[in-house]
Amino acid sequence: MPMLALLILVHFSACCQSTIKKEIYPIEELTVINYNLFSALDTIIQMKEALEWYKGTRFFLIEFDIDSMKPDLIFIRAYEKISYRYPNIIGFFDYKQHSFVITGNSIDTTIFQKTSKERNFEFGLPPKRYTKKGELIFNTGTFAVWSIRYKLDKFKILSFFTDNKNDPWLDNVDAEYNKK
Repeated sequence: MPMLALLILVHFSACCQSTIKKEIYPIEELTVINYNLFSALDTIIQMKEALEWYKGTRFFLIEFDIDSMKPDLIFIRAYEKISYRYPNIIGFFDYKQHSFVITGNSIDTTIFQKTSKERNFEFGLPPKRYTKKGELIFNTGTFAVWSIRYKLDKFKILSFFTDNKNDPWLDNVDAEYNKK
């Protein structure tokens, strides 16, 4: 009997380890008060929609305070699904059927205003994907990354990279910051 109990315990433990644990966290809703952001987001959404395999993406992560040498540089990453709980989440807003989660050290009050609303978000690992031959595809969940400079209340897209090297890439970060 103890051997049977041990086998059941080992089987149960193995099953539990292969199950993805998902957690629910509330995130505060923000209002965009600098409407210039919408022009940059419209461009990003149009670029994303032009690439056939990104069309299903409805989640973006907007990251502030990533580059200490370029504090006005913002990164926007497109995801199919929230894959894990990101550090320093400030809030979120919805725009054109997309959710934008904001991270950083503090809220930029020239761009966002807090509200009294919040929404629950589910965090977990992205699902595994396989090729037609059954080979595992390593997927971090990131589809595309843009960098934007926020200067004088305006937003300027400087770079665009994707996981797909066949997509058109853009990189004007160094040129922008080396201008006299």
